[in-house]
Amino acid sequence: MPAPKRLKANLYVKHIPPGVYRLQHYWGILVHHLAYYSSFDRISFWKGIFAGLLRAPLNAGSIFVTGLLVDSIVDYYQNPTHLYAVGIQIPIPVLYLILLFVMARSVRILDAIYTIATLKIRNEAFVRYRQDVAEKFHKLNSQEIDREQVKDLITKIESFWLTNSGNFYQRLAGVGEFMLAIIIALAALYASSPVIALLVLLVPVSEIVVVYKNFRKHAHYVDDIAPLMLERNYYFSALTDARTFPERKVNGVFKSLIERFRHVADLVSEGYKRVLSKAEKETASRNIFDHAALLILKVYVLLSSIADRVAIGKITATLGYVDSLYRNSYALQKNIISMFDELTFIEYLYEFQDIKGFADERKKGRHLKKGSPRIALEHAMFAYPDSGKKILDDVSLEITPGERVMILGKDGSGKSSLLALLAGMYELSGGVIKMNGLQVSRLARGQIKAKMSIVPEDFARYYMTLKENILLGDPRKEFSESLYKKALSITGLDIWAKENNIDPEITILGNYFNNSVSISSGHWQRIAIARAIYRNRDVFLLDQPFTYIDGHSVEEMLPKLLAFIGKRTLIWISEHTYHAKFMTKIYDLEKMKLVERKVRSESTKALSTKAPKALKQESIRARKIEG
Repeated sequence: MPAPKRLKANLYVKHIPPGVYRLQHYWGILVHHLAYYSSFDRISFWKGIFAGLLRAPLNAGSIFVTGLLVDSIVDYYQNPTHLYAVGIQIPIPVLYLILLFVMARSVRILDAIYTIATLKIRNEAFVRYRQDVAEKFHKLNSQEIDREQVKDLITKIESFWLTNSGNFYQRLAGVGEFMLAIIIALAALYASSPVIALLVLLVPVSEIVVVYKNFRKHAHYVDDIAPLMLERNYYFSALTDARTFPERKVNGVFKSLIERFRHVADLVSEGYKRVLSKAEKETASRNIFDHAALLILKVYVLLSSIADRVAIGKITATLGYVDSLYRNSYALQKNIISMFDELTFIEYLYEFQDIKGFADERKKGRHLKKGSPRIALEHAMFAYPDSGKKILDDVSLEITPGERVMILGKDGSGKSSLLALLAGMYELSGGVIKMNGLQVSRLARGQIKAKMSIVPEDFARYYMTLKENILLGDPRKEFSESLYKKALSITGLDIWAKENNIDPEITILGNYFNNSVSISSGHWQRIAIARAIYRNRDVFLLDQPFTYIDGHSVEEMLPKLLAFIGKRTLIWISEHTYHAKFMTKIYDLEKMKLVERKVRSESTKALSTKAPKALKQESIRARKIEG
């Protein structure tokens, strides 16, 4: 179920005082969060709220009945009275005792309803908010994902959102209960002693002020340590990554990593201890003061009642209402303050959902025609948004449909970044990218990626079956048996699966789950290539696609792959010229410039005329291999 439409929390208007603006801001977050959180399980959400409300009159009624019980016991000694039911003589105090028992059991039942409702919503939220984060994450592009803001928000959401949302719901359910309990207790006390009632109501205020200040300090501290939390989480992931276990075990990397993890974790926890320790001291001192004031008020009520010769039961009930008023007043004020604090952490999710990508305004743009597009870079400039590191400086390039272009460069020269730009993952700092003569900024969202099949340098390893891995190349289209078999055949995964008793539809690959099969990096890379084949688009982007695959297998696989791509466009990122004979153009990316390689006329002829013939011969050879 999709999340409710985001309500605008940012209600900033000029000349509004900061305090008023802050309240409006929190109100916007509150409204949106209630709509979002209740959507997980509306029935359970309202069950919990009403269960909390019903507890208030039962708890207040218990105080009143307890007073009646005490007075009835005193009266019974002086003048025993009974109620006759079904021929049984029942003392009046026993009736009050039975009534108290029924009320207590009713409260326990409401507690159980509330607890179950809370657990149901929390369990649903555990899955749903992660799903929404993942969906939003993949609506963005690399340009947004690389931002420090996004990394911090993801860390904060994962660390705080679920816990604070659960706490917020519990406090929300308690607000109505506490307010109703306060009204009942206030009404009971106000008739006899209105001043005492108001004083008891105000006693917790000084402690609540301290609590609020400490919550603010905690929220500011979390903002400050977000980078440290991200670092701590990274080291823990590195320590528990099964893929890198051999290196950690054999090379002694574990000791260094665990020391780094402990150091960062200690920095985080020490800061927490300082903040919480100071808060504890300040809150404890205020708590002692508040309870001393409450004790004085209770002593005054007791002595006044004795002087007025008030019945013992009524005194008991009055003191009970004093305790109830103080307890619920404190709980209500703390709940409201805590809810403001929790909204600070809850807002991280909605702030993340509100992030706009550079392609978000392209819903009504132009559409590309079928077939491989003509791709052009004109005076392209690019620097990473956060770091400012410059990658491209006044680069121009044109790729006509069906060309096979190789881009060469050293490590860190920007080859993969250029590929990401062509795939629409980043926005240029200057210049334009065009497809079929149209600026990509004028294309409808998704048009660029719909044309691309990509094998990234850092390919994914999905711990699923072989078939599931390959079909992820294009999960939206109807399953194509012939294309699936072709992807297996070209990459040699069909023979490999048979030789290793791997059922493509049953065996789980990787070493994450029980009863799964660990496979080599070379075979993971073959699977990545198979995904791109199954995707079967008009432009193939291959970023060092054979890094982990042995040379003999590459010699068998490459002719089949090129024959499959056929007259479609191929852009190949590499650090060497081993496969240059199959390319129609070769560029060097060096010092932020893209320069077409200058070759002798004989070599140019070989690239322009002999390469297609060589490819044809390789294709014939490939068909023989397949046969």
